[in-house]
Amino acid sequence: MASSDAFTTPANTRGAPVVRDDRGSARRLRCQYHSWTYEIDRGSLISVPDERDFVDLDWHERCLPRAKCDTFGGFVFVNRDVDAIPLADWIGPMAEMLAPFRAEDLREVYRESRIVPCNWKVTAEAFLEVYHFRHIHSHDGVSVLDNRGAAMGLYPHGHSRMITPYSRQNLERSGLSSWDDWKPLNQHGMRTIDGVPGMVDCTSTAVSIFPNTIIPLGRIGFPINIFWPRRQRHHPPRLDLLRVAARGRRPVPRRAVDGVAGPPRRVQPDHGRRRDEHGPDAAVDGVSGAHRNPDQPTREPQNLAPPRGNRPDYRTRQHPPPN
Repeated sequence: MASSDAFTTPANTRGAPVVRDDRGSARRLRCQYHSWTYEIDRGSLISVPDERDFVDLDWHERCLPRAKCDTFGGFVFVNRDVDAIPLADWIGPMAEMLAPFRAEDLREVYRESRIVPCNWKVTAEAFLEVYHFRHIHSHDGVSVLDNRGAAMGLYPHGHSRMITPYSRQNLERSGLSSWDDWKPLNQHGMRTIDGVPGMVDCTSTAVSIFPNTIIPLGRIGFPINIFWPRRQRHHPPRLDLLRVAARGRRPVPRRAVDGVAGPPRRVQPDHGRRRDEHGPDAAVDGVSGAHRNPDQPTREPQNLAPPRGNRPDYRTRQHPPPN
């Protein structure tokens, strides 16, 4: 884990932003309303137009508000509480669980945001149980998971892990005799993450980082689901889906090509992933997830709200951002 500097974007004058872009680089930060300028490293105020008009200006007090910032697994965590405990202490045992997947070495292959018209906790809780699985996520009448064997583990700071065995029918399709074979399965040419425990192939293993991040793990990669509460009327609750995979060009799966059938396809939990006949990395907007250009703009969030007039008034209290 490595620490970084972070600041909140509104400047001290009229709350105008000093940054509008989602990404980029700059040597200094400048308020776009009054042109007050700040250092990029410490957020110190270094330039004020017409300084003579600001009698007894305390330059130190007018620096950009700081936030606590740290990294883990290639991801950046920001907390507005500068007195919060270190990220390493907050993550705790989750770091050991995620270490074999070497998330810092993975690459982004797909990103999508969806607006969900309900309290964000309702959406997140749907990922914390598999009781609904055989009714919602069955394939050709076969449930992928056996919800009766689900085991939940609770950890400090609200984190959790859920492990669910595959159903008997799915074990047979996968060539397994039991859910605890812990046998690495043939991924049919898909690039895999080396060193992942065999249990991941034989079960559905998902970790939850409190309060709003759920990660269903997999040997070929995994989605990261982040749930955001409503900040105000024009910022409704949102689900961000980010999918990561092992680096390197993905070989073409050995399935039906030119009418020749490939090996049988193993059914896996979709965990909100889009599916079609082309496999787990289905093309979206004509762009294959595995070959997606990282510089290509992502799609606008899809609004899943009911028609206006029938839209219920969902309200939620703003919670502080996670560490």
